[in-house]
Amino acid sequence: MDKRDPRFKSIKRSTRKVYSDLRKKGVSAHVKHAPTITTEEEKLLKDKMILDVDTPKGLLKKICCLKGGEDRRSLKPSQFFRLKTSPSYHYIKNGSKNKSGALQAENKEVVIQAVPENVPQHLIYLFHLFLSKVPEYAILKDVFYLHPKSTASLNPEGKWYHSVLVGKNKLSNMVKEMSIEAGFSELKTNYSLRATGATVLFSAGVI
Repeated sequence: MDKRDPRFKSIKRSTRKVYSDLRKKGVSAHVKHAPTITTEEEKLLKDKMILDVDTPKGLLKKICCLKGGEDRRSLKPSQFFRLKTSPSYHYIKNGSKNKSGALQAENKEVVIQAVPENVPQHLIYLFHLFLSKVPEYAILKDVFYLHPKSTASLNPEGKWYHSVLVGKNKLSNMVKEMSIEAGFSELKTNYSLRATGATVLFSAGVI
């Protein structure tokens, strides 16, 4: 039976009320939050040069770490544009959809400002470097994450990436693989990036 069948509506309304009543009584499912990345673990990543932006793999991992969650594969170069009159990128965050397919939010424009003293870590430098190293194919096809070339065959002045998209599973496990490579005591996931960012902002009194 199709889940959109009208006969399901009454069942949905009933179960929604039951769930609401249970939550009011303190009965709810246990939510497991993503573990955050500690300062010590960040140091491990740095010491082992896992996020070294002078290498294709390191730069790709660094760029991947700038966007948490599982929707990163939908990221496109066309969502970023740089103003010639200002050292900043404008990022267009596409509106999201709920499970029924309805649009929850309109596209949102976010301005990414340069922080000169943070070179080579600030976003402007990283995006500019990364986009300068992807082949023309990426821009024409509007794709973002591409497989890195081996450093052995690398031309420092040329392109660093093949015209082959990084797979969904590879992107989904990027942070997990980095945590294994760095020797973290606890495995981290892509969601850990978002949790870490929120924790840092909260500790700083920003949110």
